[in-house]
Amino acid sequence: MSISLLFDEEAYEKISEVKKPIFVFDWLCSLEKRLVAENRQAIKECQEDLVQQLLSHLTHAPGRPTHKLLGRCFANLFLVGDSLLLYTAVNTCNALLKSRDDGLACINSRLAALSCLGAIYKRLGRMIGRSFEDSVIIMVKLIKQVM
Repeated sequence: MSISLLFDEEAYEKISEVKKPIFVFDWLCSLEKRLVAENRQAIKECQEDLVQQLLSHLTHAPGRPTHKLLGRCFANLFLVGDSLLLYTAVNTCNALLKSRDDGLACINSRLAALSCLGAIYKRLGRMIGRSFEDSVIIMVKLIKQVM
């Protein structure tokens, strides 16, 4: 199993708060490259943990470049590995969009969820099927709330 694909929680906890967003961004850059080059079996062995780690970073992704990179990593992971947890990721993103909290952290999470959904639907649209309609309905409601 390729442990190097997984996020290094111990190293993350040891670094200063200022460097944590950079650490996450570097890991996502590395993950995006490794997902294409890595053995499919190695990816499948750690895919469940990877999905959980990526989902956990949705709620505190610091900026737009990280949001986009997170979405591309999700799309590549499901394209190369199993698509079993694809609906879990899409449903988690939809749940973040449904959140009623208007705090800065929640808005940032919503933007990350939108970016991830965009990347997932762009690369894997045919695999997802009807959940696209659910996402669009949620997004339309969100736009109406803002207006």
